[in-house]
Amino acid sequence: MTIFNFSTKDIKQIEAKGLSVEKVLEQIEIFKNNSKYVKLNRPCIIDDGIKEFSEDEIQKLYNEHSKELRERATKFLPASGAATRMFKLLQEFEEHEENERNDFIKFIENLKDFAFYEDLKLALEKDGFDIEKLILEENYIKIIDYLLLPKGLNYLFVPKALIKFHKYSNYIRTALEEHLVETVNYVRDKKNNVNIHLTISPEHEKIITELFENIREKYENELNVKFNATFSFQKESTDTIAVDINNNPFRDREKKLFFRPSGHGALIENLNDLKADIVFMKNIDNVLPDHLKPETFKYKTLLGCYLIKTQNKIFEYLKAITDNNITDNLIDEILSFLQKELSVQIADSIKSLSKESKKDFIFNKLNRPLRVCGMVKNQGEQGGGPFWIESKDGVISLQIIETSQINKKDEKQKEILSNATHFNPVDLVCGLKDFKGNSFNILNYIDKDMIFISVKSRFGEDVKSLETGLWNGGMADWNTIFIEVPIITFNPVKTLMDLLKKEHQPLK
Repeated sequence: MTIFNFSTKDIKQIEAKGLSVEKVLEQIEIFKNNSKYVKLNRPCIIDDGIKEFSEDEIQKLYNEHSKELRERATKFLPASGAATRMFKLLQEFEEHEENERNDFIKFIENLKDFAFYEDLKLALEKDGFDIEKLILEENYIKIIDYLLLPKGLNYLFVPKALIKFHKYSNYIRTALEEHLVETVNYVRDKKNNVNIHLTISPEHEKIITELFENIREKYENELNVKFNATFSFQKESTDTIAVDINNNPFRDREKKLFFRPSGHGALIENLNDLKADIVFMKNIDNVLPDHLKPETFKYKTLLGCYLIKTQNKIFEYLKAITDNNITDNLIDEILSFLQKELSVQIADSIKSLSKESKKDFIFNKLNRPLRVCGMVKNQGEQGGGPFWIESKDGVISLQIIETSQINKKDEKQKEILSNATHFNPVDLVCGLKDFKGNSFNILNYIDKDMIFISVKSRFGEDVKSLETGLWNGGMADWNTIFIEVPIITFNPVKTLMDLLKKEHQPLK
């Protein structure tokens, strides 16, 4: 292992984060080896890893399980991310290439179509500027500054949750408000309570909680609900050291070691601390205006209802095992269930085990967290997808894999990737309690080898950082089910120009 001469000051900084020097050195070693590729066996496709349902089947699941789902569900919403990447087009205004210049012209020409336009106009007027005059004069820098910087809307530094996404006839909603409205439709219980948990950054705590309290009464009255909202921070002990292109510890302008949050995977600890029962999860920027929400409600409910149906069968089997009320025929039934419903590989050697050994095997496979994930047909979108992967010991399992985890220099792996039919829109429902009603310690079901390296610019230099995935490495040892959902349920706002897509514009 490489040894770096960390100063006393460095060591204090490391320990203040809840890390150790040994842990930081282990992280640096991962950068050096860069060997954390997964081994793809084949892509998941319909009837081979991905399930699809008819309208009649969806309705039947809804009739049987939707009431129970609402009583047990919580929404988990990662809302800590700033909107920095969303406004990259404006940050690099003076360095645009031709295609980017075209996007910028489109931004200016359609400025009035953005939900934040009136706020921007008022911010400029407050300091004596007329937005239409600035456009005629092509004084675009002034407009950009007032949109992005603290003198105006400060959108470069506020969380994406607070960006105004959608215009309606007489009101405007932020991403957070759209999520509140959406959540009511599949989480409201019979007493009209809606449980929602948001992960936020410490620097955003004041503005997010203040906005939430300002809008709470409005939406509770309009929707006849009570929001039970809780908040948590990503733990600093999950941060990872950043390195330069030569894999040396990167330092900021004050010569301090530079650490970065380790991606969504770090939120597995927040999810574990929540001690919830059934948890819906999706990204903060993937939300639609009201006229397009019904399909989201329908398929969110499908995922949750199918989880309950599957969970009920799992709990029935586990109870039979613990009550010692299990026959050879039931063991065969459970092994078939594991293979067909949970995509668990059953080796021939399992079938020759003793009855007690078979019971131990199936108990271990059944008694773990469960996730049901929506998968969308691939139409050229970037991001991870569903694959059958092969572990070091030859076990094949369903996993969500990011493209950066795949060795694209390996022709066979590249071919499997190119044959993928679906991608992961981060649309999942999690079952976090066991058959006795106790919360799983989901930290015991992480694959810590599923780490990928990202490269981003910081202080004018390329900086490498480690990221873990919440829905891949963080949930690698869960029982997993993939279900096809329609593309309309996936309309994220990754860039500023996404807000001009028809899905994010008012109904005309």
